[in-house]
Amino acid sequence: VQRGAGFMDIFDDAGGFLGMDLDTKVINYDYDGKYYRLQLWKGSYGFGNAYGAEVGLYYNTSGGEWYKTVSGKDEIRMEQYVKDKNGNVLIHNDTADYAKNQDHYWNLAIRSSRGYNKNNLVQESYITIKDAKQRNQLIKELQSRKDVNFSICGDGRIKIIY
Repeated sequence: VQRGAGFMDIFDDAGGFLGMDLDTKVINYDYDGKYYRLQLWKGSYGFGNAYGAEVGLYYNTSGGEWYKTVSGKDEIRMEQYVKDKNGNVLIHNDTADYAKNQDHYWNLAIRSSRGYNKNNLVQESYITIKDAKQRNQLIKELQSRKDVNFSICGDGRIKIIY
């Protein structure tokens, strides 16, 4: 649905009605005439009957509140490790395993099981942006924020722990 309809904050606001209890982090940056929104989620789904995390990349050209999903050359590789507070990997998902050219606009890592929620999950995500200038814009935004734990890997991937 998001691929065609796009994304805006009201979808997160309505999540509780759909059984989602998610914590989210939004990272906005602009590059080459586009306003990008990298968003991370973690928590429970299905009224506590599932848990997991998501990463999505969206854009618009207006600076408004509605975003399209990125496509084509704007898609990125996203790899996630959903962990418990002790660092044990619960779920691993990599767009390289299922997406054309290894990249996509969205990565969902979810498991049907109870017991985990937004307070006892850690999301470790690796973001690969092929365009070096765009990657540098995201890094510049991350450096300006004190609420995001990130590092740059030797291969150029951006590691975000949330």
